[in-house]
Amino acid sequence: MSKKQSNKKRGKYQVILLDDDINTFEHVQTCLIDFCDQAPLQAHQCTLLVHHNGKCSVFVDTYEECKIVHEILTKRCNLRAVIIKYKK
Repeated sequence: MSKKQSNKKRGKYQVILLDDDINTFEHVQTCLIDFCDQAPLQAHQCTLLVHHNGKCSVFVDTYEECKIVHEILTKRCNLRAVIIKYKK
């Protein structure tokens, strides 16, 4: 990996959506489409991953952008989510 490529990933974070037994699939998918800029199929797949695996990465960007998305998902949509350092 060149130095230029490694700099692109430095400072990247991801929002991880966590499973809960409260929200419907439709609500979660709508939130992912509206606030994480996901396509309907992608939102559907993420929702299934969360349901079966307990978590799924739904948004990757700078910490500041992830913090905004995290706050929207947790406060506005009433979903469970965390921000972690991007690993890939």
